[in-house]
Amino acid sequence: MPNLTEACILTGEEYKDFGYDREYLERIMKKLLAFGCGNVVVTGVSFDNNEMGVACFNGESGKYSEFFHKRFKGIYCGAGDSLASAFTGALMNNIGFEESLEIAEKFVSDAVRFSKENESRWYGINFEYAIPKYIEMI
Repeated sequence: MPNLTEACILTGEEYKDFGYDREYLERIMKKLLAFGCGNVVVTGVSFDNNEMGVACFNGESGKYSEFFHKRFKGIYCGAGDSLASAFTGALMNNIGFEESLEIAEKFVSDAVRFSKENESRWYGINFEYAIPKYIEMI
């Protein structure tokens, strides 16, 4: 589950911070699929300054999906790890690939939003706040 920077390094694609399109992402994800993985998720995806999210490519169905939330200014350490953990937890509960990613993205979005609104925490995201809603979703 690489972020966009890592995905570009792995595939040899030129990294674009902004100004890319879905075709660019799909090309990167198809190159990642060629490494032998069944599905691909790329984090840190954004088509404008107002949203941030994830994109995925289901290698079995060939379906491309993306899930976004409002972009919050700042750096939120642990967001990627929390996303991977929530995604894995949903998969382990027999939830499908795309729906698991959507649930994980909502979980991280809620945690980042709460962290932003309650800036007393000096490290990481406040993922504990988002756990009850996550449990309801899975």
